[in-house]
Amino acid sequence: MEGSTLPEVILTTDIDLPFLKEFLVDKFLVKESQSKVFSYTLIDSETPSLVILVFPFKNDKDGIEWIREMREYTLCPIVLVGQDIPFSFFLEGLDAGADDFLCQDLAECFQDEELQQSWLTELYTRMIALVRRAGRVGGVIEPGQEIVCGPLVLHLNEMNVSFAGSPVALTPTEFRLLQRLARNPNTTLPHEDLLTDLWGKQFANERQYLRVYISRLREKLSLEEDGDLTIETVPKEGYMLRIVQPEELKKANECQL
Repeated sequence: MEGSTLPEVILTTDIDLPFLKEFLVDKFLVKESQSKVFSYTLIDSETPSLVILVFPFKNDKDGIEWIREMREYTLCPIVLVGQDIPFSFFLEGLDAGADDFLCQDLAECFQDEELQQSWLTELYTRMIALVRRAGRVGGVIEPGQEIVCGPLVLHLNEMNVSFAGSPVALTPTEFRLLQRLARNPNTTLPHEDLLTDLWGKQFANERQYLRVYISRLREKLSLEEDGDLTIETVPKEGYMLRIVQPEELKKANECQL
């Protein structure tokens, strides 16, 4: 990170975690918030590179609602951190718009320095990966680069998407998944490859992650199963961005006559 501007991180928590704050301030510009309202103010004024949301946050449902509200006006990556929280809750957080999560017994981190360093290192690695993928550190894409798949256009430099001429708001993780599919149209991409690309090898078997994100992409793009552009589920294999060619569409229409 030397020689570059440090990414700004908003730490949103109502738990006192001195070891986490001490670790972050050495590597990021950290702004701390203990309320949703103040977090919104910071996001609007500071344009952060990433937000960390620590659970329990008042109560779990408050945190989920906070993620949904935040996603209405920012694509800033969100990482969820918590302990003793059901896996289904983290999936709900991803569905609401979070980009990653890390579950750890934070009380143990207070007492075990080796565990603490291991956990902080993993958190840091995930944070930097998200920041890079969101385009705020390195990895600059040449201006004007686009991927066009029928009515779908991905503007890589700006990291935004339009469908049939209308802009579509996607989170950084949704954008990366759609970009992976769009670079390989009409090709089945295995679950394991997509999961590894998005979250790393340790998540290669967590197929429910993909189900959440594929469902969100279909909803946001208003994709229909019989439309010209679809995200197909290939049973036991993976997913495919399928573009119906004009001759295929013609044959399909003739069959319906």
